[in-house]
Amino acid sequence: MSLLLPITFKLTPVHSIIMLAGIYYGAAYGGSTTSILLNIPGEACSMITCLDGYQMARKGRAGAALGSRDRVLYRGTFG
Repeated sequence: MSLLLPITFKLTPVHSIIMLAGIYYGAAYGGSTTSILLNIPGEACSMITCLDGYQMARKGRAGAALGSRDRVLYRGTFG
């Protein structure tokens, strides 16, 4: 995020907010993927996902864990 921050100074305020929000949600999405599949949280907000998601992945239910992650991120964002 810090590498893309200077680009936002050249954009309009609305486009800057949209860009920063996209970066934030992309990082949350990617961080939860590594916490579910590898038990390595990508960022602080996905640390709790390591507890349940990784256990589901070890039991062969990684697809269900990733699917529920998608639904939860969508509901938290737009819900």
